[in-house]
Order: sequence, then structure tokens, then C-alpha cells
Amino acid sequence: MRNIHQIVKEINDATHFINNQIYQRYNELLDENITSAQDLLLTIIDTNKNLTVREIAEKLEITPSAASQQVSKLEEMNYVKRQINEKNRREILVSLADKGTEYMKKQEKIDLIITEKLYAKLGEEKLTAFRDILFDLKQITIDELK
Repeated sequence: MRNIHQIVKEINDATHFINNQIYQRYNELLDENITSAQDLLLTIIDTNKNLTVREIAEKLEITPSAASQQVSKLEEMNYVKRQINEKNRREILVSLADKGTEYMKKQEKIDLIITEKLYAKLGEEKLTAFRDILFDLKQITIDELK
């Protein structure tokens, strides 16, 4: 078991190093006022387009009150907007505002650069194996921690 613990520590150390290097190199291309939690919220909204605050809370696994606070902060910063759902006028939908859309476009450009500069050097076979291992670990996490 000690050997497994050492391997996991080495994986974690390498992951932290890689993430830190990427952050240091590419963070200036993004808005430095966005926190990682806000980045995650913007990504969820970008992926799903229009969500209620309750749906955001469910996806982030936080309370609706906490989700509403995060949405309000991003709304003040003009990254998201709230609008009445035309299909159900009692419901408010949250979507990206122009600034949020621009942020996500920059994020996509950075993802492409990182893919080309780093991941592509591993080759498709190693990347596929890496993805499969991460998917296995994701499923174990779901099974064991939920």
C-alpha cells in the first residue's frame, strides 16, 4: 500500500506542477479577476447555454443560495445575464453575456494551444490510454464518494 501511496503522491505532484506551469504561462491571456470557481460556473453555463440558478446549484453541488451569490457577482462583472424564460415566465434563466462569451472564446484558444504544445506530443495512443484511466478513476470516485 505504501508503494501505491508514493505513486499517487508523484501523480499529484506532477499534476500540480503541470497545472501551475500552465496557469503561470497562460493566465495573463484571461481575465485575472475570474476565480477558478467562477471559471467553472462560466464553463457550465457555456456548455448548457440557459440554466436556472437551481440547475446551476445542482451541477456545482452547492446550495441555490451560494449559486445565486456566484451568479450575482458574475452578473455585476457583466459575464452573465439573467432573463425571463419565455416558456415559463416565472422562471429566470442565466446565460453568458458578451463578456462571458469572449472569456470562453479565449479559454478555448488557450485549450487549443495547450493541446498542440503539450498533449499532442504524447501521441494519440498514450492520450487515449490516459483518458481511459481518468474515466476509470472518475467512475471509481462516483461509486465510492457519492
